[in-house]
Amino acid sequence: MRFSIEEINNSSSLLPGVTLGYNIFDHCSDTQNIPCIFNLLSGKDPMNPWAKASHIFPKITALIGAFTSPVTRTVAPMFMTHLIPMISYGAASSIFSLKHVYPSFLRTVHPNKDVVEIIVQMLLYFKWHWVAFLNIDNDYGNDGYTVFIKMIRDTDICLAYTKKLDKNTDYNTVFEQIENQRIQVIIVFAPEWTVEELIPSAMQMKVTNKTWIAVDSWALNKKLPKMPGIQSIGTVLGIAEPEISIPGFDDFISTLQIKISLGNFVTNDILKAENSFNFPVYAAVYAIAHALHNTLQCGDKKCNKSITLYPHMLLSQLKKLNFTLLDHTILFDTNGDPRFGYFNIITWNSSGEAETVGIYTFQSAPHFSINESKIQWHTKGKEAILCVELPAVPADEILHRKINNSSSLLPGVTLGYNIIDHCSDTPNIPDMFSLLSGKDPINPWATPRHSFSKITALVGPFTSPVTRTVAPLFTTQLIPMISYSATSSIFSLKQVYPSFLRTVHPNKDMVEIIVQMLLYFKWNWVAFLNIDNDYGNDGYTVFIKMIRDTDIYYNTVFEQIENLNIKVIIVFAPEWTVEELIPSAMQMKVTNKTWIAVDAWALNKKLPKMPGIQSIGTVLGIAEPVISMPGFDDFISTLQIKNQPGEFCNQFCNCSDLRLDDILKAESSFNFPVYAAVYAIAHALHNTLQCGGEKCNKNITLYPHMVLSELRRSKFTLLDHTILFDKNGDPRFGHFNIITWNSSGEAETVGIYTFQSAPHFPSMNPKYNGTPRDKFPHRYAQKNVHLDIGKVWREFTNAVLNVWDAKKANTSTCQQTHMHVCLVGSRSGRLNTVPHASCARGVCPIQ
Repeated sequence: MRFSIEEINNSSSLLPGVTLGYNIFDHCSDTQNIPCIFNLLSGKDPMNPWAKASHIFPKITALIGAFTSPVTRTVAPMFMTHLIPMISYGAASSIFSLKHVYPSFLRTVHPNKDVVEIIVQMLLYFKWHWVAFLNIDNDYGNDGYTVFIKMIRDTDICLAYTKKLDKNTDYNTVFEQIENQRIQVIIVFAPEWTVEELIPSAMQMKVTNKTWIAVDSWALNKKLPKMPGIQSIGTVLGIAEPEISIPGFDDFISTLQIKISLGNFVTNDILKAENSFNFPVYAAVYAIAHALHNTLQCGDKKCNKSITLYPHMLLSQLKKLNFTLLDHTILFDTNGDPRFGYFNIITWNSSGEAETVGIYTFQSAPHFSINESKIQWHTKGKEAILCVELPAVPADEILHRKINNSSSLLPGVTLGYNIIDHCSDTPNIPDMFSLLSGKDPINPWATPRHSFSKITALVGPFTSPVTRTVAPLFTTQLIPMISYSATSSIFSLKQVYPSFLRTVHPNKDMVEIIVQMLLYFKWNWVAFLNIDNDYGNDGYTVFIKMIRDTDIYYNTVFEQIENLNIKVIIVFAPEWTVEELIPSAMQMKVTNKTWIAVDAWALNKKLPKMPGIQSIGTVLGIAEPVISMPGFDDFISTLQIKNQPGEFCNQFCNCSDLRLDDILKAESSFNFPVYAAVYAIAHALHNTLQCGGEKCNKNITLYPHMVLSELRRSKFTLLDHTILFDKNGDPRFGHFNIITWNSSGEAETVGIYTFQSAPHFPSMNPKYNGTPRDKFPHRYAQKNVHLDIGKVWREFTNAVLNVWDAKKANTSTCQQTHMHVCLVGSRSGRLNTVPHASCARGVCPIQ
């Protein structure tokens, strides 16, 4: 900084007639240096906290520093309140880009997000998807971790292990856990002094065959690359600010007379020190000088000295800067971050030097390039394990036989399976642990490396509640889990269920069709009944969200349906619930309704054939299509069940004897989702094992997360259906049939809703093959429903008077009355009387 200021003061063009002054202090302690900060901010007299703000004029016009993010975060607020420009050459935390918090902060060093962006680009370039992230536990490191998590969200990069480092960190445990998870790539987001403890610990523990990614804070470390045996830890790739040569700087240092006693410190130490931050300091000083040049209207060898200079004036000019310095164009973006310079991609070579092997530039559009041939790999290979999520492999025997008999899909590889009937959480949890364990039972006190799953993927379970129970056991190990029936929306949350996929459409797709049907038929006055479990409550929640901006109104109390003249009833529940509900409706002589059935009961075999079922009205349903699978019926017919009936049926299920004919007659819409799930796993294995030419690569060690990665990328054709998943693991294939129960007691298809490319509903299709709207029985015009407001008001006042009478009869009782009045066709037609706050005090006012 001294060199830069002397150079500027000796210039006859930049600030002619103006001399820059400066004050340097070493920020080594917050407590000790706070008085220095106040001294800079005060005027001639010490700062008086009770004085008026207008009486406080800071001594300085701008500040260069501080060096680290934690220190900067401590002192910055004191400068921000006065809009004193603060240009840091080392504070990289993303928080300083927030201009509403740090309005006068700028920097000549790139923020963490730029460094993390390069790290992510490197991981994707080398296809490293299974990584560890170690960061120092302070503002700098935690910010780097947060930015990294955000940037890998839509990639195949999996953060397999993370650890915050501090002075109490047990490095032996850290590396033991990394080894247990077979992680080959380690990102270290920490300063030099932390890494100078970390790397020797790795060498002491004989950690080998790793790729280490070093951030700019330690990539150019002078000590570590020269340690004997450093190559044993693997390959170090780093991201480093370039060391830009500043003409005259070495001569300035060599001739500098240090008048202050600094112990054993000599000028030669400065020349040998890591100097990548020299240019950021140089650029910061010149940025202030150019801003002063513009503020003071300098030119023709003079500046306008009559201008009273305030810090905010300088800040305004700093934001507009665009000048050239040592062939670099210096400018800042709207956040005060630099839009100039570049990073070198370096590696530690066998000579203990940092050798440049690539570059990442920020001029105009970011650009990344790397010369892989220059890298001296000290690892057994450049590949790291891919992160994948997928279900484990039990499924129908026919699928395994077909796949195992195929000469092209998995040649030379045989799929094995284990089928478990999940009829109860309690008895089946041991079965789950059995699948997850290796040869020996799982020991909760054992280190992770002693637990290896028996399975690569899981197909199932069938329902959302059961899935929610067992899924955490599999997703923690990234074992792919493909469900053919669990539709709850919660499983689309990848941060909770990272290895969950499904071949059945989620509830949101089902509800979307229901809402489209309601809008298509102009049914705006409906009831919604749902089973009280994960499945039903999720359907209800999604329904409420989707009708929020429509004219659809709903009621959920079955007893009030007749009184409220509701004609459309949506039932979001499984078969066994509806098989009690519908007979109850018939017994109560509920007539002239339209019932909307979700796929859980739309294809029920029993209810449509009940005598008098037509009396309840019209049933419209949404159903997965029944897709015929060639050879399946023949397979079932010839199947020889070798198990004894007692073994075939789980003893806790109280099952009756199962006959083959029962399978053929059963509702079969879920057959294809199971079929697709197993084939998805097979195709993922095909890609993972590099199958082709009638053979697979059996040298590849197969891990569940590798299969998961390929599952996410799946795209293949199965029985004329293109199978692929979206980023949430939900299916982007198939369609739903819109069905009605006809007079013969059969489910008849009257429409279709497809998901190929964009969702498509028949109301938009001129060739709609469904029953015309005006041909549906029990059709009515809900837009003509009217309410007798006078009658409503009379009932309302009567209810209030009843409450009042109750109060007079028993003054210790406070009864709260709620009444809802819904006006069909008015978006604001829902009135809700709210009990007076005094009810809580035992008083019952008339409302």
